[in-house]
Amino acid sequence: MDNIHRRRRRALRFITLIVALLVGCRLVTLVLVWQAESRYPPVGEFITVGGAPVHVLRAGSGQPVVLLHGNGGQLNDFPPALFETLAARYAVIAPDRPGHGYSARPAGSATLDGQARWLHAVLAALDVQRPLIVGFSWGGALALAYAAAYPNETTGLVLVGKGSPRM
Repeated sequence: MDNIHRRRRRALRFITLIVALLVGCRLVTLVLVWQAESRYPPVGEFITVGGAPVHVLRAGSGQPVVLLHGNGGQLNDFPPALFETLAARYAVIAPDRPGHGYSARPAGSATLDGQARWLHAVLAALDVQRPLIVGFSWGGALALAYAAAYPNETTGLVLVGKGSPRM
């Protein structure tokens, strides 16, 4: 009987330790998110596309230019001076891609084709027509996928620091 009680106590201690570690990890994550959001607050507006929030920065007027950031990035990756320079002549649109920055990742947006459909929906919601798309790094792959899927809705592409995926 003592052996059974010892095993139960050990199992209970182990489960308590695991729960404590999980709670600790969650608290650390919340602190890190708070620090990141305090350091880099949203600078644009929020729209809803496909039931999910999209963070997008817009400036200027004229021919639309869409800036797409790379993987693991966000719209703040583009320097403010770039926005100011482009906004003097163009309507500049920079969304946080799905699951990056302050944009949620809606269902179906995890793949390159899914993000091209997502971008099409974002541009439609903003009434952006025939933009010039500038893609940095993985954003360049998205620009290519978008242009391939919607060739009549794209004025042109600028690919910066981009390797080409198999298409």
